[in-house]
Amino acid sequence: MKIIHTADWHLGKELHQNSLEADHALFLDWLQECIREQQVDVLLIAGDVFDHANPSNEARKMYFTFLTRMAALGVQVVVIGGNHDSVQMLSSSSELLDLLNVHVVGGLAQEEDRIILPLKDRQGKDRAWCVALPFLRDRDLRAYKPGESHAERIDAVRSGIVYTYEHYRSKCDEKNSSKLPVIGMGHLYLQGANTSESEREVQLGNAAAVASSSLAGMFDYLALGHIHKPQQFDQGKIRYSGSPISLSFSERKDNKWVVMIEVDGSELTLQNLEVPVFRKLVKREGSWESIRQQFEVEETQHPLPTLYDLEITAELSRVPEIESDIQKLRDRGFVIARRKITTPNETTQLSALVGSVSDLKELQPWDVFDKKLSTQELSEEQLESLRFVYAEILEEILQSPSQ
Repeated sequence: MKIIHTADWHLGKELHQNSLEADHALFLDWLQECIREQQVDVLLIAGDVFDHANPSNEARKMYFTFLTRMAALGVQVVVIGGNHDSVQMLSSSSELLDLLNVHVVGGLAQEEDRIILPLKDRQGKDRAWCVALPFLRDRDLRAYKPGESHAERIDAVRSGIVYTYEHYRSKCDEKNSSKLPVIGMGHLYLQGANTSESEREVQLGNAAAVASSSLAGMFDYLALGHIHKPQQFDQGKIRYSGSPISLSFSERKDNKWVVMIEVDGSELTLQNLEVPVFRKLVKREGSWESIRQQFEVEETQHPLPTLYDLEITAELSRVPEIESDIQKLRDRGFVIARRKITTPNETTQLSALVGSVSDLKELQPWDVFDKKLSTQELSEEQLESLRFVYAEILEEILQSPSQ
């Protein structure tokens, strides 16, 4: 039996207000062809299917259209919710998708059969078991205790995550009488994971990150989502497949892949299948003269236009001239996704110089909150307490379907 592990699609994502819909469409076409050519039996999607709790109609259509394609190929699909996904949105279609052999676990379900299920080959024979655990929210893990310290809260969340994985693995063993391989799915932040700019902090601002050693040896393979840079732990048995396309300029040099798992009896063979680059991301820094000259020799062999992130050092008096030159480049077809101008020895952003407010849309909630905290005279204990409360409030807001 062949299984593909992927995660962090973030359908509906915009990169500095540039739609990535075409990038996602090309990836899904590639993935479908890969599944067809490799005769894959099962597809695991480890969370963050969408970028927003309330995705656009276009993003929803892309998701459901792809699932119908998988049904036509006879592929079993398992989808878990990530921290960007709405539990209600994903779960609302689960009963209908069951008819297409698509198994969705939007949030921590009470029914074990939603979380523990057999993985079957195309002939319908059980070849492995799956423990499909979605992103675990604070309310899934613990009850509040009056007078609890910040450190005690963090430890309770971390312990709750590990306990939940141990509990459902134990329940799976009760069902797995044939001792078939057990594949776990999860969406969380492991200690030591190498992050990019585009992940949203989870579990109390990442403070409750779980040590990989706490999950090591628990599954024959653990398919994780949340971290966008592909990486592995526990000698490769725990893996983040990473996002299949670059979701920030910090990922522009990353190789993107999906993981293929071949199950032969009790043996698992793992292989990374590299995803083609559909669009190049380029970041340029320095004087405007050096940056502008590079556009004269720019070439691309990719199907989608290159996106550029420019960080320019220039005197304040030159801003109008540079803005005019940037517009000329755009008129020639270059896509300048973001530009930032700083004056020598200063950190004045272009938004401050020309009155633009578009950069506000690029700020992350934690960036704004930490900036506000830096202006206050607070003790370390007060800062930790405020960050804890903010993390809880932010999670509730981001999970609201109206957002």
